[in-house]
Amino acid sequence: MSKLYIILGYKAGISGGQIYVRNKSNYLKKCGWTVFVIDPIQSQKIFIDDLLPYEDNIVPELNYAPSYFSHKKRNDIINKLVNLSGWDSSFKETVVESNTVAFCLWGELLAKKLNAKHMVLLIDAFFTESMQRGGRIKYLDFKHKRRELAGINSNSLKMLFNKYKEISENENYYLSFSCTNSVEDVKYKKSIEKSNYDYIIGSLGRLDKPFVSDMVDGVVEFAEAHKDKKILFLIVGGQASGDITIVTNKTSKADNLTTEITGLMYPMPLELIKIMDVCIASSGSASVCAQNKIKTVAVTDTSAEPLGVVGYSIKDKPYVNNRAYFKSMKHMLEDVLLNNYCEQFEYKDLFSEIRSAEDIDEKMKQHITFMDSSVNEPKYFHTDRIFSYKYKQMIYRFLNKLPGFRIIKKIIKR
Repeated sequence: MSKLYIILGYKAGISGGQIYVRNKSNYLKKCGWTVFVIDPIQSQKIFIDDLLPYEDNIVPELNYAPSYFSHKKRNDIINKLVNLSGWDSSFKETVVESNTVAFCLWGELLAKKLNAKHMVLLIDAFFTESMQRGGRIKYLDFKHKRRELAGINSNSLKMLFNKYKEISENENYYLSFSCTNSVEDVKYKKSIEKSNYDYIIGSLGRLDKPFVSDMVDGVVEFAEAHKDKKILFLIVGGQASGDITIVTNKTSKADNLTTEITGLMYPMPLELIKIMDVCIASSGSASVCAQNKIKTVAVTDTSAEPLGVVGYSIKDKPYVNNRAYFKSMKHMLEDVLLNNYCEQFEYKDLFSEIRSAEDIDEKMKQHITFMDSSVNEPKYFHTDRIFSYKYKQMIYRFLNKLPGFRIIKKIIKR
């Protein structure tokens, strides 16, 4: 029986989301599914070779709510999604998966068009107010009640619905979005001698995450407080724009601090992880470092306040539920590097179950089990009626369609 699985998720760029999509698509193919991945990104490189077959599957409008477009334009976009997916009537089963709150509005319309099941499997680590507003949260509630919605950890749905409804434990659906198989024994472009530094402080992940600026401040404060030490700040990651000034403008203030930023890369060289004395990271990136037995200071995506050290003071996941440290990043680094903070704890390996491709496939199998447990009877929500902007924006959008309004704008500009 031919089966089609369409993922509205990230393939361009590199972060945990792209690695998850690679893992999921590879598993589905082994299980006999035809897979297509579609995202809105036009200008970023695809780093993962397994995702290169989908490089032309680009729909920029996925970044906007369907209600932003006219009825005709929406239909054109949905038809483009259908065409890119390779769908035809020969497929006996079709599933659409959406990985973000933004994409899932389109995923519902696409599933309705194909009479397919639509699973909303959210990789979002946090949820903004706009994600939780009005019709959008009602739609997500609709998906939740059908068991067609799951989060990335046990906190996800509680955070998503925190102002809308209580989530009981038996309705707290979350899945492992495995993305820790991103490190391999490959060489970095330049040699870094560990013996040249007293300490190597590492960080893993994208530089556009909200916690990064404050994290850099903490590292600089530590360096300036210990001017007798030679320190390397090794950032394995970067951002799509290539602009690293968010880091270098700050680190240049400390004479004893050298900064090495690798840029976005895949896979990540194991040798870079292994030379770190301590690593600072959030979410899946923290798991990557800790899995490789590096003392890892966990933070959230939105704050550089240290939660503790994974496997030492933090004994379980998600890390934010197990916060064990309440001082600044500077003090955390001093405690780990100078004051034997970790030695007071018995180490607990939180990653012994994730050691091979077979283990990751087992995690992916749980996704299929969850999907099979969802409501079978097709039913869809009118996501084209969900507005993601405020009333002033709605009025402006309406007026902007009137020819006279455009002329008035030009006169005002002159």
